[in-house]
Formats: sequence, structure tokens, C-alpha cells
Amino acid sequence: MKLRIGHIDTGQRAECLALFARLVEENLIVLEPQSRNFRTAATYVDQYQTGLRAGDALHLAICAQHGTRLVTYDKLLAKAALVLGIPTLDKSEIFGKN
Repeated sequence: MKLRIGHIDTGQRAECLALFARLVEENLIVLEPQSRNFRTAATYVDQYQTGLRAGDALHLAICAQHGTRLVTYDKLLAKAALVLGIPTLDKSEIFGKN
């Protein structure tokens, strides 16, 4: 999006993508979706009061399966996680109290 609207050029985009790839490789564990995650996500989306979108529900389903905490700045997603009993990591736990 930033490239399309002219906020960055192709060189900056390539640099950002390389930095992100390195961050993922060195610091994160990537959890691949499994078929049961899609079924669980469908049950989460069916709880319409949460306002979840399909992609967000899939993230929550993967967290639930692996017993991991969700990290997000999306307030709607964090609220849905709370409703569904999926723990979240508050930004103050990452950045300290401001």
C-alpha cells in the first residue's frame, strides 16, 4: 500500500521486506494453519457478536490450539479474544508502562 500511494519507493520496499524476513527468521516461530484451525475459526466467526472477520478468527484459532497469547493493537480482535478465552499480551508487557 505504501508503495502504491507513493510513500516509499521500490528500494525502500525491498529493504523493508528483507528486514521483516530477517526478523521472522531470527525471532519468531511461525505456526502453519491446519484444517482443524479453519473449522475452529468458523465457529468463532459464527459468534457474530464478536465482530470477527475470517482472517482474525483463524489467528485466534491457531493461538487457541497452541496455547499461545495473541499480540495485537487491534482492539476489536483483543476484545474477541477475551470473549473466547484466548489470552492476549498487553503492549505494556512488551514496552513497559508509559
